[in-house]
Order: sequence, then C-alpha cells, then structure tokens
Amino acid sequence: MVRPDARRALRGSMLLVPAGAVIGLGNLAFGAVVGRIVGSALYGAVGSLLVAGTIASLAALGTLYEVARTISRPGGNWHLSHRQLYSFVQPWLFLVAAFAAFAIPLQHFLRLSSVTPVVVACGLFLVTVLSALPQGMLVGSQRFVPLAAIGVAT
Repeated sequence: MVRPDARRALRGSMLLVPAGAVIGLGNLAFGAVVGRIVGSALYGAVGSLLVAGTIASLAALGTLYEVARTISRPGGNWHLSHRQLYSFVQPWLFLVAAFAAFAIPLQHFLRLSSVTPVVVACGLFLVTVLSALPQGMLVGSQRFVPLAAIGVAT
C-alpha cells in the first residue's frame, strides 16, 4: 500500500514534469528570439552572458533543495526567519556583487557596446536565485500545484 504522502509526491511530480517541459520550451524560444533580434554577431557576446542564467538555475536548484529540506524536516517550520532566508542566498548575493563590480571590465572583454547586458545578467542571476526561496518553501510543504503554476507563469 502506498502511503498518502508518497501518493501526493507522485501526483505532484506528474504535475511538475509537464510544467518543466513548458519551462524548457520557453527557454528555447527565448534563446531563439534573442538570437533573431540581436543577430549572430552580437549573440555570441550576449549568449555568453546567458550562461549566467544557467549557472543561476543550478545555484537556485541547490538553494531550493536546502530550503525544502529545512522545511520538511520533522519539526520543520514553514515560517523561516529573515536571517535563515538570508543564509540560504548569502553566497550567491556575494557572487552577484562581485560580478557587478567587474561589469565594465566584462563589457570590454566581451566587446559589448554598453554595460547594460552585464547588469541585466546580474539581475537575471539575482532574480533566479531569490525565486528559489518561495519555491523551496512550496516543495518542502508539498504544495506542488502552486509551484507548477509559478514555474509556468515565469
């Protein structure tokens, strides 16, 4: 017999797989649209900054896992303090700050016409990592429907 929590997790994962597929297709379409708009010459430089999004996704996944693990522990609490939430993202905030501090040298290294793409990449990284906090809370409390809705909406 399957435990009720296992059924809920299985049902949630069946919901998250199609949502992940929609998110993946959205990322592919975004890359194609950006490549079409900026052209092949500039896409190489902008594309290298999009790697920051991939790295941010991996950092966010680790953050999401840690938040979910903290909440789902026996005696875990849905209401985390600001200090606890900050501790989950503190290393990534320092990384973004360092990346932003070197925005002008990165602009020259990538031969960009302005520093804007570097700043946008920093913002993308920051938003991606910070969004892992509420997503981790939803995973830890096994609230998969809102999690899938957030993933598809973003």
